[in-house]
Amino acid sequence: MLSFAQQLPDLIPYRIGKKWGYCNSNKEMVISAKYDEVRLFAGDKAAVRIGIYWGYINKKGKLVIPIKYYWASDFYGDNYDNAKVVELIKKTPKGGGSKKDNLKECGTFDATIANPELTSEYRDMLVKSSPCVLEYVFIINSKGKNIERVDYEINYPDGKKNYSTKLLGKEIVRVEHIENPLPNTKGYDVFLTAGEGLVSVKKNGKWGYADTSGTLKVDLKYDYTGSFSEGIAIAQLGQKFIALDKKGNELFVYDKGILIGEFHDGLVCAKEINKNESASYKRDKFGYLNTKGEYAIRAQYKNATSFYQGYAVVKDSANKFYYIDVQSNKVSLESNLEIPVECCTEYLGPVENIVMQGGLLKVKRKFSKKAEEMTETSTFQYNEKFGFVNGKGQIISPCEYDSVGRFTNGVCKVIVNGKEGLIDGNGKVIGEIKYEELNMPKPFGCNYPRYKYKTLMDYYAPYELLKQGLIRVIYNEKVGLIDLQGREYFEEPLVK
Repeated sequence: MLSFAQQLPDLIPYRIGKKWGYCNSNKEMVISAKYDEVRLFAGDKAAVRIGIYWGYINKKGKLVIPIKYYWASDFYGDNYDNAKVVELIKKTPKGGGSKKDNLKECGTFDATIANPELTSEYRDMLVKSSPCVLEYVFIINSKGKNIERVDYEINYPDGKKNYSTKLLGKEIVRVEHIENPLPNTKGYDVFLTAGEGLVSVKKNGKWGYADTSGTLKVDLKYDYTGSFSEGIAIAQLGQKFIALDKKGNELFVYDKGILIGEFHDGLVCAKEINKNESASYKRDKFGYLNTKGEYAIRAQYKNATSFYQGYAVVKDSANKFYYIDVQSNKVSLESNLEIPVECCTEYLGPVENIVMQGGLLKVKRKFSKKAEEMTETSTFQYNEKFGFVNGKGQIISPCEYDSVGRFTNGVCKVIVNGKEGLIDGNGKVIGEIKYEELNMPKPFGCNYPRYKYKTLMDYYAPYELLKQGLIRVIYNEKVGLIDLQGREYFEEPLVK
């Protein structure tokens, strides 16, 4: 579950027209809006951009590291004492038989002519269109001094239009947000985050668990290892599924079928497979095991999700979907309401998209289209609208939205007629539903797409902004920020 503090930062990025500065939590300007792009403060410094170049200011607005970098990260580390930056250096090809001698023409790129309002992809393209521009990557300290340098060159392989980025002869992936340093993999073939301070590791075809330093904690003996949830992970060995604690103790073994997903609310979804090979898989049944491996809810459903914050979705023998609680009680819904689920071949889609935070449950209602809206080939068409009920089936928010997200920090994104906004846990609209985009986190650390506006705050994934109590929006085709009360940290000057 994603849950974040709602305390706002001391200084909040604030846009006036096309320029950015910083205000306090009372929306009083502290640093005047004169930058083309700004970032959140990390420690006592923030990265700011003028034109296409970056530098750093302190909380008084004083420039403390010159604006000269083509790219710059936030300061990171326990003491915010390091940052990664990129400088552009133009080189002229020389004789001697090196690889870049094959580049017949050196571009005349001048970064100062690049329009700062252009997207970062286009600005990158301008740089990469000149094969003689080298990007020197530095790690700098808090005083702006270089403490490490790694340089790499943009090459055009085989004369093709596409380019590859190379670092010391090895391909690299350029990371835009600096997280904690990569853990010591200690020779493992695979090293994947498993949650709760552990990672799944694989070596010689077998899986186990290690801590973030690479020290092995659970022996490498399983065919598969899942993520930890509520202190328990599910591993697989042959046809058996094993529930493990963080010390590697095997809590129970399940060999009647498949364990699906992770432990939530003390239960894990179990698919009991019909062992009769002549029988249809449709006779397989779903139920829920407790941490002892006992059926807390017997295997009786044709389909089921994991539990999420006290509720799951099941499909009964009559192909009817229900919300149930951890005691297997059904949530009674009004006859015109349905549960919006999409069935997979093996099990239902992610329950966090169906069951909401704080006990609110997603529902939908179908509305017949008007005759004049129907096409000649259609005899029966529906409009679908979404809303929420509580655990008693009582309507909290009527089905009036074209699409809804999930609740995080007590707010949820809703969409009406292509415009996006927020509602609170009581179903009340926060501010206005008017934004072209409103970027809320996806559940359980999903990958985030890069948004079409490659400017302010694209540096941060939505969950990183929400940690600061802020949400990134697009309004009138410009980026802005709002808080969880719907207050806007941007303004459009009146046009005379």
